[in-house]
Formats: sequence, C-alpha cells, structure tokens
Amino acid sequence: FFFSCCLMPRASTELSFANTEEAESLLQRVRSDADDLSWVTFVYAPNSHNILDINGSGTGGLGEFRDNFDESQRMYGLLRVTDIIDGHTTIKFVFVSWAGAKVRVVPKAKMATHKGSIVNLIGQAHITLDASEASDISDDVVMTRVTDASGSGSRVLDKPDQTRAAVTVNKASTSSARPSVPKESNAEVSFGNPDEGKAAIKQVRNNDDPTDWVLFGYEGQSNVIQLVATGNGGIEEMKQQLKPDTINYGIVRVYDCYDGHTTTKFVLILWVGENVKIMRKARITTHKGAVLEFLGQYHTDIPCSNHDEVNQEIIMTAVQDASGTAVHVKDKAE
Repeated sequence: FFFSCCLMPRASTELSFANTEEAESLLQRVRSDADDLSWVTFVYAPNSHNILDINGSGTGGLGEFRDNFDESQRMYGLLRVTDIIDGHTTIKFVFVSWAGAKVRVVPKAKMATHKGSIVNLIGQAHITLDASEASDISDDVVMTRVTDASGSGSRVLDKPDQTRAAVTVNKASTSSARPSVPKESNAEVSFGNPDEGKAAIKQVRNNDDPTDWVLFGYEGQSNVIQLVATGNGGIEEMKQQLKPDTINYGIVRVYDCYDGHTTTKFVLILWVGENVKIMRKARITTHKGAVLEFLGQYHTDIPCSNHDEVNQEIIMTAVQDASGTAVHVKDKAE
C-alpha cells in the first residue's frame, strides 16, 4: 500500500471553564434539589475550541433551558427534572450536547473529541441528548427519555407548570434467518443474523482484508439492527448508503501516521438522517450501549445527519484530534 501524509496542526481535546469557580458553583446548585436553579448552559468562547464560557442559567425548567440554545453556537447544558415512580419523586439530570444547525462542519466535528473532557467538567447525567435544533429537546423528547431511563409511567418537568474510484460494495443478504419485528414495536434492540454482522466487522478490523467499512441499520421502523452493506471504498463509498430517512451505525478503517509510524484507526459513524422523526430519534438513543458493545472499540466517532458532515477530511481531523498526532495519513491508495 502507498500512504499519503499531510501536516495538520495539533489540537487539544481538553476543555476548561473560563471562570472555573463560578461554573462549578452553578453546577452544584443545579445538582441540589434544595436550590431553585434548575439549569445551566455553557458555550465555546470566541475564537477558542477549548474554553467554555457560562452562557446562562435559570429556574424556569425545560422551556427556559431550551430557549437558551443558539443555532449558531456549540454549547453544552445540564438540566434537572423530576420523575415520579410509584408516588415517589426522584431527581434526574439531563445533559445536552448542542451543535446548532448553523454551526460549520469542522467545528461541529471537533466536539466529538471533547466528549470525555466535558463529562469530567460537568459530571454524570442520567440522560444524554445530542441536539441541533429546539425540537430535538422538546418536552416530549426529554421526558420520553427520562421515562425510558427510569421505567416510570408518570413524570413531570422540574417546574410542574412548564410543560474513492469504482469499488466493490457488498449488500447484505436478506436471509430468512433474520428476524422481523412488527413495525411499531418498542421491544429492546436486537440484531438480525448477528453472525453475519460479526463476520463483516472482523473483515474491517483485519488490515490484510480490503474491506474497510461496514454499515448497519434498522429493519424498517423496528428495533432490529441488521447488516446493510460493506465495501472497500472508504467513507465516500459508505456515504452512498446513508439516506435522509434512516438511522445507521458504521465502522470505517483509516490509517494514522506519526513520526514515521503508521497505525490503524477505527472511526464510528453515527448517522441519523434529517428526515427521521423526532420520537424515533428519542427512542433509539437508548440502543447506543448495545450497538457499541456489538460493534466493538473505536478511536473516535462522527455524529452526522447529512453528507456535508462526514467526509475523509472530517474523519482524519477527528482522528488527529483524538490521538494528538501532528502528521497523519489521510487515505489508503492502491
């Protein structure tokens, strides 16, 4: 194989608060059910990829929290809500990672490299939501996630009155061995023909195999995940399988070069098409743990909803940011 390298600037994956004392004080107040403060948001400081400013805080619950997000900004937020289970009130915390609809592709992709760091800053939450518009954190979406997480049948908001060239793509077979689930099933996630899927993943993880990507998706509107396709044309080939009305999970193999050493990296593609319904998005977020366990380890991930948000440059920028390399391989050519 021939590897072509390019120089790119090193980027830190560690986040910090511009005003640590004030930020930590606000977070402590949100986490205290004795305090009226129910939410706080943070925004990337101007001309910075690693410093977070306090954007806002308030006592007005989910509606006020939602209104604080700006579609032109990259932001994070923590919200306290109340859940009622068998007459007992419990506190739940919702973490929102926000990349507004008007945020450019590369800054948005960089957020994926900050996931570990932001958790260290803000702390654990019961529910995590990725959002780009207000409808992604509507009352129904948030409280459906809270209910799914706790198994409760009744819930209220914190404020009760708030409501590459031509290459080979291998389509997966439609074997009768793959189970089918009724269209509106809310059953736990399952995998159709898992042996076939595992074999495809094994190919991608083998450097001696030309197959460099694998893609999975749902069978209709069910919770059954099945193999969609594999190929040897990298992310540009995989993109042809990503549709506006589908949800997909993929692994792409790329190569990273640092100090003359070439290493293999695996990138997780998390695709939620722009036409996927809001409630469907909310439901499938509970499947992520099972999906990641099935797919196996990876070095970085790329959440995306349209083709402009995922390409070779974006992937390699994310790989570089995650690994801290100053020189890396952008492609594998014949």
